[in-house]
Amino acid sequence: MRWEPRLSLSYNEFVLSPFVKISQSLVDELRTATLVTANERLAREYRRAYALFHQAKNSLAWTTPDIVSLQQHFTREYQSLLVSAPDTHPRLVSQEALINEVYDVYPEAPAHLVGNFLTALQTTLDYDLSLDEIRVHQHTGDFYADWAQEVLARINKRYLLTAQIPDYLCQHEKFPNQPLITVLLEQLTHPEQRYLATLCESQSPRRLNHDTSITSARTALDLIDDPGEASTAPVPVYAAETPNEELRQAAVWAKARHSTDPSLRIGIIVPNVAHEHALVAREIGITCNAHSGSDATNFDISGGEPLADQAVWQAATHLLQLVFDQATRTDLAVIANSGFFPDFGLSRLLERWPRQLPPRLDFLTFQRHLNNNALTHAIGTAFSQPMTELQSFDTWVQQFQTALQLGGWPNLSDVGSRQFQAHAAIVDVLSISQSSQPISASAARQRLDYVLANRVFAPERPPANLIVLGALEANGLVFDHLWICGMDDENFPSRNSAIPFIPRTLARASGVPRADQEAELQFSKRLLERWQGQTENMVASYVHNAEDSERSPSPMLTNFSIYEGTPDQAQQGKLAALELYSDEFGSPIQAETNIRGGVRLVEDQAACPFRAYAVHRLQIPRIETPTDLPDALTRGIVLHDVLQALFTVAKDSNAVRHLEDADVELAITQALQKLQLALPGEFIKFERMRIRELVYAWLDIEHLREEFEVQALETSYELTFDQFTLTIRADRIDKLQNSGRLIVIDYKTGRVSTSGIDETPLVQPQLPIYTQVDGDVYGAFYASIRKDAVRFTGICDPQANPGGAKYVPLKRSWAEQILLWRSELARLTHDYAQGFAAVEPIRGACDYCHLSSFCRISELQAS
Repeated sequence: MRWEPRLSLSYNEFVLSPFVKISQSLVDELRTATLVTANERLAREYRRAYALFHQAKNSLAWTTPDIVSLQQHFTREYQSLLVSAPDTHPRLVSQEALINEVYDVYPEAPAHLVGNFLTALQTTLDYDLSLDEIRVHQHTGDFYADWAQEVLARINKRYLLTAQIPDYLCQHEKFPNQPLITVLLEQLTHPEQRYLATLCESQSPRRLNHDTSITSARTALDLIDDPGEASTAPVPVYAAETPNEELRQAAVWAKARHSTDPSLRIGIIVPNVAHEHALVAREIGITCNAHSGSDATNFDISGGEPLADQAVWQAATHLLQLVFDQATRTDLAVIANSGFFPDFGLSRLLERWPRQLPPRLDFLTFQRHLNNNALTHAIGTAFSQPMTELQSFDTWVQQFQTALQLGGWPNLSDVGSRQFQAHAAIVDVLSISQSSQPISASAARQRLDYVLANRVFAPERPPANLIVLGALEANGLVFDHLWICGMDDENFPSRNSAIPFIPRTLARASGVPRADQEAELQFSKRLLERWQGQTENMVASYVHNAEDSERSPSPMLTNFSIYEGTPDQAQQGKLAALELYSDEFGSPIQAETNIRGGVRLVEDQAACPFRAYAVHRLQIPRIETPTDLPDALTRGIVLHDVLQALFTVAKDSNAVRHLEDADVELAITQALQKLQLALPGEFIKFERMRIRELVYAWLDIEHLREEFEVQALETSYELTFDQFTLTIRADRIDKLQNSGRLIVIDYKTGRVSTSGIDETPLVQPQLPIYTQVDGDVYGAFYASIRKDAVRFTGICDPQANPGGAKYVPLKRSWAEQILLWRSELARLTHDYAQGFAAVEPIRGACDYCHLSSFCRISELQAS
């Protein structure tokens, strides 16, 4: 029979349906028996179903049923044994204590190696593997076996491992006082099998079947679950483009069914939910309730996230990086902006980074740059004495806590409920760390991160009729509708991976489940049959492309119908027509607003309107990468300063020809001193040589020019286009002696181009802008000064040829070209003012652009 309680609220919305089958006979049995389930999720569902059963019967009170998972049963029986004789039995080892013992044997072990070791140790204990046999089977056997032998010797002096409990209970003949009924037990470890076999000899445990009948068991094998009969109904399979889209499809599908009947039991199985918990919770939550997101209460999700991944601890690691190692700009930005620290006024320091600071700061350097800052004062006073390089883990943890406390972490007044709970759990872990082995600060931080990564944080969620869970957690549950994600040929069946340090041949011989690909295939087959037997309405999905490879539906989906698109589209019998809409305009600038900008703004608008909008309207700057030595831009500024100094002294062509070596050396020295950086002597030496060569190469070109007089240096001008005021700064303006015409010269140390400068639309606006600064300007030129080539190139009226220059032959008269350029500049500034932001880059505009992930130009080009 299948009993389905429905509880009705005052507004007649049906809620809280149990995800397990329960009957009157089982309820009667639970008055005197213990129900033992395969996992805690199943135990929780049976406890909920038991309570709902009595509520549906209008019972005022009922006894609490004894329903526990198998692991909880073992732990409870052992705790009972421990209470009866506390001085006789060892205590259970905590996960944190186990990790510390593992690290104490191998203090500098990398985190991934510790994880592999713990997996192998668990397998060794669960399936009675011999360390001596492991030594023989593979070249890493001695390393693992010695490590495991030492860890077990240390633990067994004081502790008992969880895997050892079943044998310990048998050894002390500690069995439950009331009969057991098991449900859905499978893949029992060897100690578990021995315990149940012994229990069958002394008691009469029974098994709960899929039809809610209860049968007696004579052996441990009789307690193993029978998968039951799989449904033969055809199952639709849907394809998605990305994992996010797959989750959204599943959430939309679930929401649509709940809209018809909120009491329906709906499940979404995500095989990797434990590793992608945050992503899954966010995508499902936003669809179910956009305002609450992953905190939405109308769905439940199994598992949780490691404490190490919580935002409150992630913020803490940046402060620890600053105090106990070296910090980057990112570390300081998190401390300044995360909200988990008080406002220490670090914004000024961040603005100076990276040009005046090294790429990584130790705490002493940080103190020098922020002498009177509250953060440096508080922490610097506490850690004024040099710290010992090697200390015990406990000592390091205490110092970490001191630094965080002095840094104001976690600023509890500003954190939400979830992070408040996470902080409390983190503090609990910090308080129980125990280890005396001397290690370094970096090793201590790595160990602490690993301990926190192995403590799952899952704020309690209320029951809901939509649950999201992993593949194994769905066993034993019943659904009205069930969606299975990840059903592609790479993940189902998954590729069997070796257990770290455990030889495959030994694992197979010892009965380790899923020890090879054939066992993995059989496991996946049983899993699929079980899912089909748990619901009459099943849907599967997979992702077309993942990890840079195309995926196909799982070959095990033999009775499935493959569809493209979403379930709703498939039900309509055709794909929905996709309506494309392109919005190329952002918000315009109000007409009465005066707009100011420079040459770079107009250049960006010409190169790509989206870049101009993003950089100058949305203020999305390029994040500079810190460097130990001046970068190319800074070195170009130094050369620019040298030339400005020389032409401040040499005001005409005659004076330029009489410049002496001492004048050049003085200009170089003064320009390098303006950097105010402590640079290595060898760098200064070669930088002087580089600048000297470039300056003399440019002066050779100056000597070929006709007579000129320097009219202006570093002079600012303003050009007006309707509401737009363009402010430009000309490096230099010369007056030619023969023609009396003016030309503008702009120093460049990067690559320049004059291609298409006299065509429309205008894509190279800088030199045309310079032609507009004065009515007597008849040319604008780049002084391109690079190591590979020094050139003098630009645009001009042929009558104003300055000599020694290469210029673009114009198709129009100079007066006509000036008017055309002004018209083009007016168009560009007008487009910017109107918010025109189309992703339309000219050739080469994307080569060094930092916005490609924002504008998604690659996707647009592909389509």
